[in-house]
Amino acid sequence: MTRRLHLTPWILPLLMLTCCLGRLGQTPKVFDRIQGASPLQLLADAEPTQQIFFGGGLQTPSPVQRFYVSAGGVGQNTAPHTVRGTVVNSVTGEPIARALVQLGGDLATLTDHEGRFEFTGVTQSGIPPWAMKPGYFQMRNFGQVGFDAPAVSAGSRDDEALVVKLVPEVIISGTVTGQDGEPLAEIPVHLKVLTVSDGISRWSEREGTRTNSEGQYRFYDLEAGKYAVATGFHTEGLADADASIAYVPARFPAKAELQDTGAMALSAGDHREVNLSPAVEKLYPVSGVVSGYGESKIVVFRAETPEDEEITSSSRFSARTGEFHMMLPGGNCLLSATAFLQPQVLQGKLTLTVPLGQQRMVSLALEPPATIPVDIEEDAANQPSEGTTAQPSQATINLVNADPNSSYAPLFAAPLRHGDGFEIPTGAGPRQIEGVAPGRYRLMYSAQSSWYISSAMCGGIDLTHEDLAIAGSAAGCSIRVVFRNDAGSLHATLKDSEDNGLGNAGANATRAFVYALPVGDLVRHVVALGHSGTDFSADGVAPGRYVVLALDHPQELAFRDPEALRRYEGLGQDVVVAPNSRADAEISVVHGDL
Repeated sequence: MTRRLHLTPWILPLLMLTCCLGRLGQTPKVFDRIQGASPLQLLADAEPTQQIFFGGGLQTPSPVQRFYVSAGGVGQNTAPHTVRGTVVNSVTGEPIARALVQLGGDLATLTDHEGRFEFTGVTQSGIPPWAMKPGYFQMRNFGQVGFDAPAVSAGSRDDEALVVKLVPEVIISGTVTGQDGEPLAEIPVHLKVLTVSDGISRWSEREGTRTNSEGQYRFYDLEAGKYAVATGFHTEGLADADASIAYVPARFPAKAELQDTGAMALSAGDHREVNLSPAVEKLYPVSGVVSGYGESKIVVFRAETPEDEEITSSSRFSARTGEFHMMLPGGNCLLSATAFLQPQVLQGKLTLTVPLGQQRMVSLALEPPATIPVDIEEDAANQPSEGTTAQPSQATINLVNADPNSSYAPLFAAPLRHGDGFEIPTGAGPRQIEGVAPGRYRLMYSAQSSWYISSAMCGGIDLTHEDLAIAGSAAGCSIRVVFRNDAGSLHATLKDSEDNGLGNAGANATRAFVYALPVGDLVRHVVALGHSGTDFSADGVAPGRYVVLALDHPQELAFRDPEALRRYEGLGQDVVVAPNSRADAEISVVHGDL
């Protein structure tokens, strides 16, 4: 007979937190006694097949863990039945012991040493069990469009066991040593992750830590992805002392022109050891004068290595004279200064070779960011039918920094100012993009379904094929964008092949994700095709060339990277969408990450 434990509804979050803290060897005093025993003891005392009933219901899974809708519906009452199964490692297939398994909002248990669990007397159907354990992630099963759920191979009969898969974490660890091989303590270590946003691969810092007394560091609870590890700048002794030295940043893998080359591609369950040995550089004085900071009393200085790693150095600045002083390591670096003068941000940059040699003082001029005029035009190639009105483009455009080390922060073309108010944009008309700092930018847009950018120029620069380079406080040109409304459509079908995984296109259509990647144009978007049965289609597709791909899971693709796009071209079908026309493709499902 199943023994039922009645616990108050706030126990489960404490149980989960206790499991996580227990992994670190910590158990706070608040857990010492709950209803006469610790939560872990309550779970440990229960047999693996015992069910734990929570008086007010369990905490629901996170928003991405939704349930499938079965033929009989979710949560419908049925005759009492038994739900049993096993929790396994999705990579190795090995059972996972002592995993917490939840069924619906009322039942929970721990798996036994063979990963097995069982719930008896269940009266609801269509709800798969949900599992968790520190060191693992829920495996998302995208088997039905519009629903995400833990990966479950399920049946409905008492004698049919379920399999719940958990994805093992990625771990990156290592030791930081000096050039003499001795471990270095208290060295900052940064974990960087390479992600894709609108077809562009970008680096961002995921988290940071410091080495312990033995020079060791460790990053855990990581999902599969592309990573790099770098030590931070670290000064030994007083920064202003003549004999000061610093450990300069060291990175693995080394920065490369191709983003994928400069990243570690780690799969679920990988444990990667990365040992680093930063070089030691003497610190040299760097002095100079800043101009153009206006009434701002504070100027912030930042130095970076040629590999875009930050050099954290204290600085002194006099708002009265504009003079500054700081200590920097020998070698090349990029020095920037920023002053915040509302509503503007003033900035200047200078490339230095340290020590300065005969050049005793450097000059750094701050300038306001550029403002770029924009003119949006509409070319209504398709006229409305009799009795209907034309639909305006409602177009918006923006510039995005194309530097892979920059953040994704679009600069939108805003309406022109008229005193204290704004002109509300309605399709065509003048705009302006403010706050454009020096850098390389890519034009992007959004518009009503049938509208797309047919041309975009800034002076003699074709922005559909080139990035816009801003060197100072003036762009030197205005952007003219023309929208047309004669977009085409795209239709794709899946090939009926054993290579597709399930043996027939109909079954694969429910778990395929079809994308059309633009080729030879920087402003067109990736197109995600919706499906009905075995057919995939999309309307409002901007004319041009595309590579059509079918994947077995959703994935952001770096199609704006020429090297990555060449790889995608070998996996999909090349099509050309013409104005007011339909293009067709027949493709096979590609499995795994690209």
